[in-house]
Amino acid sequence: MTTEPPVEKLARSPLVYVVAQVRIGAVLKMGDYVPEIQEHMRQAGYALYRLGEVRDLQFGPGGTALRVARQWAFDRIDRTAGFLVQEGSVTFHTTAYDTHETFFAELRQGLQIVQDAAGIGAIERLGLRYVDAFQPDTDRSLADYLKPGLRGVALDDIGARRPRSFTNLITETDVGGRLVVRIGLNSIGVLPPDLTPPDLVLARTFGRDQPIAVLDYDHFIEQTEPFSVARAIEQFNALHGIVSAAFGETVSAFALETWGGLLAEIAGQPAAERAEVLAGADLVAELKSTLGINVTDLAMLVRVSRQTIYDWIGGGQVSEANYVRLLALRRVCLDWKARAERPVGRLLHTRNAQGRSLLDLLGQEPLDHAPIGPQLDAMAAKAAAQAEERRERHARLAPLSEKDQYENALTHAIPAADS
Repeated sequence: MTTEPPVEKLARSPLVYVVAQVRIGAVLKMGDYVPEIQEHMRQAGYALYRLGEVRDLQFGPGGTALRVARQWAFDRIDRTAGFLVQEGSVTFHTTAYDTHETFFAELRQGLQIVQDAAGIGAIERLGLRYVDAFQPDTDRSLADYLKPGLRGVALDDIGARRPRSFTNLITETDVGGRLVVRIGLNSIGVLPPDLTPPDLVLARTFGRDQPIAVLDYDHFIEQTEPFSVARAIEQFNALHGIVSAAFGETVSAFALETWGGLLAEIAGQPAAERAEVLAGADLVAELKSTLGINVTDLAMLVRVSRQTIYDWIGGGQVSEANYVRLLALRRVCLDWKARAERPVGRLLHTRNAQGRSLLDLLGQEPLDHAPIGPQLDAMAAKAAAQAEERRERHARLAPLSEKDQYENALTHAIPAADS
């Protein structure tokens, strides 16, 4: 089998949570080192501190026992990333993942802080877990986002529709680890039950009207060796390489096009537009504020229903075709901002010599930018003229100085009546 190359960063990545954990030789006096750890974590940007407890069941020859352990949490102020320290582990997790390079740089810094304070002696296990979550388009099922080999039986042949779960994959890997891939639909919550971070907030919201598809990649190495930050990062990079390749082997071309096909579209946009890849809700907010339009007009321009716009505002996913349409409209907004400082507002309905308004031009399919530029120029000139009129009117209505008021009173004084 030909292995897919690691997938590059996607424009609209479904990745919602990443966690890296190092299980260490237990440091029973870890609590004594927490003040020093907390001070250095605070200086590194993890200013929020919380002491808590974690509970889990342990199974052994003597039966099942409930284990309660102290856990020290150090989080960023925005609660999108943090470290969890226990007597037997150091964990770094985030809901705002950028690249593995930046992720591992933060992890390295945190591990070094704990090592310098507590003097960790051994590594027993390293684990790296990536969780993707998304809601399939209304006319799609989870199976459409997976490669055929992972869809099980031929669904169409047996009349099956919209499967809710798929068989888990458990395999040994070339780096001496074990990879577990879980694929399915969650009807309650975004993350798997064992991965609900108590302190972090998700960077995206999901609609409540449909299940959430989850791709869960868990890659770990169980091997005891002397603790070394450099060695740990080296092994995490190896774990990541296989997880990235596994993602490429799991998802379909349709999924990659949906999540990453916009890269070429965005790369061709003006620098100001490609500076960031905005969520659908952010694009809707920018279009409404810049154009000065309501939901009904925006729905007409994008050719969707008003409810769809409200779904996007609430965090619902935008299909690729609609996202490209929103980007095209945003380009017009950026062109307008380069010409004027005010929202378009009523100028949206100003008609040109051909009797067409900007609203008419934006409603074209496909959107033709050629006539829009001259229309924006005319609107900007009109906006400047209106601004000048307002300034002149304000100058005329400005309060008179005391001297002007006195002279004005003399000029308009009423003569005394003849006696």
